Amino acid sequence: MRKLIDNPYLILVLRLAFAGIFLYAAYSKIVDPAAFAKNVNNFHILPGSIVNVFALTLPWIEALAALGLLFGVWGKASAWLTALMLVMFTVALFVAISNGVNINCGCFTQNPEVKSSLTMDVLRDIGMLIFVTPLLFTKAERFGW
Repeated sequence: MRKLIDNPYLILVLRLAFAGIFLYAAYSKIVDPAAFAKNVNNFHILPGSIVNVFALTLPWIEALAALGLLFGVWGKASAWLTALMLVMFTVALFVAISNGVNINCGCFTQNPEVKSSLTMDVLRDIGMLIFVTPLLFTKAERFGW
């Protein structure tokens, strides 16, 4: 297992994949922060007074983590930040499911007409969390990591 986790080519592929995913996810939130704020508010988790601040800052944090992974700058910190965000997103989705909320998660689109399966969104995030794990524990140093 250690040999797999330390494979520099696997680490490079995972870095590039997560950089692409998180840049793509950040884009729709950055270009339409008002719609993202509505999606965040629909979760009914955050107090209304901080929804806008959250909606304005989270996409930039996603983008910075993605750029860190892409360019290998603060690579481990970017990987940990990515994993932490995935945990946060998964918890938020679980809360929405437990509250019986049927909403667009706002993960990749801010279009209010798009409804996703929150259960599938949870499974996707758990899968991504599994695949980000090698980035957290690798000792590979090739390709600027």
